Amino acid sequence: MAYDNKKEFASGLYINSTPLTSNIETSKENFVFFRIGINKRELMDYLENKPANDKGFINLDVKQSADKTKFYAEVNNYKPREDNPIEQNRSGDNTPTSSSKYLKDFEAKKKREQKEQWEQSKEDKFDEPPF
Repeated sequence: MAYDNKKEFASGLYINSTPLTSNIETSKENFVFFRIGINKRELMDYLENKPANDKGFINLDVKQSADKTKFYAEVNNYKPREDNPIEQNRSGDNTPTSSSKYLKDFEAKKKREQKEQWEQSKEDKFDEPPF
């Protein structure tokens, strides 16, 4: 059977970069990151029995084994804690999140310090005569 040069893309499969992969250089000869083999029957059985997240996805992380001899796909079941709005943005969802209490306290403290420095520098300027 001859090789068909017509490209076909897997529908419903989305590949996202990570900080590790975003800096990898490619060339005309070296541009394939992974070769993925799919056992259609096994994968379909798995997908039919695995619930998707609220957006309809099952997310996978491709990882390397500790002995560095294999790569494997692990299901990413990460769910942000509902009581931590900063954590909620780690899911890859780019919706804006509100600042945490700690960040608000930090910003307020910095603002107070800046105001105190400004007031002190204003007082220092008028303590000495201009000549």
